[in-house]
Amino acid sequence: MTSRTGTPTALTAYLRRATWGLPKARQQELWDELEEHVLTRADHLCALGAPPQEALAQALRELGPPTRVTAGMTQVYLMPKLLLSAGVAALALSAALYALAGGGGERTVVLPALSSRPPTVPICIVESAAKGALPKTSSAEDTTACAVQDDPALYKGAFISLSDLKKALEASGMTADVLSSGSLNVRYPSGTRLTIDPEFQQGGQGYVQAAAPIAIAIREAVTPQLQLRGYDNPLLTLGSERLQLGSAAAPVNGVDFYPALLPTLVNVVLGTMDKGQPINVGGINRRSLLNGPYGASSLTITSYVPVSHKIQTGLKLGEVAMLVTERGSGWAQYLADAAPVGPDGTATFYGQPSNLRFVTSPAQLSPYPGGGRIPALLVRITNVPLRNLKTGIFLPSQPTSDAN
Repeated sequence: MTSRTGTPTALTAYLRRATWGLPKARQQELWDELEEHVLTRADHLCALGAPPQEALAQALRELGPPTRVTAGMTQVYLMPKLLLSAGVAALALSAALYALAGGGGERTVVLPALSSRPPTVPICIVESAAKGALPKTSSAEDTTACAVQDDPALYKGAFISLSDLKKALEASGMTADVLSSGSLNVRYPSGTRLTIDPEFQQGGQGYVQAAAPIAIAIREAVTPQLQLRGYDNPLLTLGSERLQLGSAAAPVNGVDFYPALLPTLVNVVLGTMDKGQPINVGGINRRSLLNGPYGASSLTITSYVPVSHKIQTGLKLGEVAMLVTERGSGWAQYLADAAPVGPDGTATFYGQPSNLRFVTSPAQLSPYPGGGRIPALLVRITNVPLRNLKTGIFLPSQPTSDAN
C-alpha cells in the first residue's frame, strides 16, 4: 500500500492494520479513503486550536480500533456484487467511515484555553478576621479589597475566547453574534436573549471563563443532555456535541475551572436558578482568586489558609464532588468547594466550617449547628445531568467530618 508523501508514522501504522485481510483490489481504495478522512479531520481540529500531533491522535481515536474498521469495511465489500458498482461502493465506504467516526452521534471539538488573565485586572479579596475557619456571620473586621494584585498566582484561571464560545453555543442550538462593543449576544431557541461581556481582551480577542458554555446552556433545556466528565481538561456533553475544554498544549486545570462553575451548580441544586433569584456563593479557590459571573452572583474568595476535610466518598477515581454548606449572611450565603476523587475514593475539600454533619437534601442546610455540627451536602457533579444535579446528592460512609 502507498501513502502520501509525509504521512505521519502513526497514521501509516493504523492504515496498515485497518486494511489487512481485505481483498487486494479494495485495500488501496480503503487506504486512500481512510487517509483522506483522518487528515481532513485532523486539519479541522488544528483549525480549532489543537496541536498537529494531538489533532491526529484525536482523529484516529474517533475512528476507533483498526480491527473495528476492518470488520466494518468487510461488511461493505461483501455487499451483493450487483449492487456494488463503483459509485455505490464509494457511497457505502463513506457512510461506513462516517458511522465509525461517530458521524451519526457525538463528535468532539477541542476548545483551547488560556491559563491566566493579564495582570492588570483588579481582583477583590475578602480579608477575614477569623484565620482558622470561616466566620459564620459578617463581621465589622471583615474587609474587601479590590486592587491590581502583585501575585501572579492570583491571575491563574481557565479562559476561552468569545469566538470559541460562539461556536460551542451555535453547535448546541443557540444563536450567537459578536456585537460591535465586543460582547456576545446569545439568543436561545425560546427567544430569550443574554449578553456576555468579555472579562478581558488579549490578542484582539475577548475572553471569558471556560465554565461559560455550561453556565449559559444550563439556563434552558436547549439540548437533551448536559453533562461533565473529568477534573483536568473536562469533557462537556451538549446533546450530540462534545466539547473538550483544554488540550495538552493549552490545558484547563480543574483547580482553576471548577471554582468559576460553583455558583451556577449551587444555584441549580438549591432551585434558585429556576426562580431567577441566584444567591451568593463563596469558597476557596486553591490557587487563584477569580469571579464566576454567569448564572449566579460571583464566587467570593477568602484569602486565608483554610481547614480541610478528607472524606471517603465511595465514588470512582476521576469523579468530581461538590461540598456545600449554608453560611446565612455576610458576603456569601453559601460556601462551596469542588474536589476530584482519588484512587482510594477520597476527596479533600477546603473552605468549610470545622465540624460537619452530612444531610441528603438542600432543605436540611442551615447556618446553625445541630449538636455542634453544621449540615453539609455532598453532590457528585460529573457524569450526572447538570440540569438535575439533585440526582447527584449522596451520603458518604462517614456521617460526620472534623477538619484536619
